[in-house]
Amino acid sequence: MQHHYIFILPIFASKALWDMALELRFLLQNVFSSSTKLPQEPLRSSFCGSDEAVGEAYTDLIASSEKILN
Repeated sequence: MQHHYIFILPIFASKALWDMALELRFLLQNVFSSSTKLPQEPLRSSFCGSDEAVGEAYTDLIASSEKILN
């Protein structure tokens, strides 16, 4: 009876990996969808130029997004 576990455990492990990969895909899809809502030129320049804190926050946001992608 124990020899059946040898075949079943890898199936559960691969299913768990698949589930994690699928969840990661959904999370990344939300990030990408949200990134398309960021202000684009020329509106972005007016936002970033109006306040130094806004410009820094936007730059930090872009840098962290690039880290996620790489």
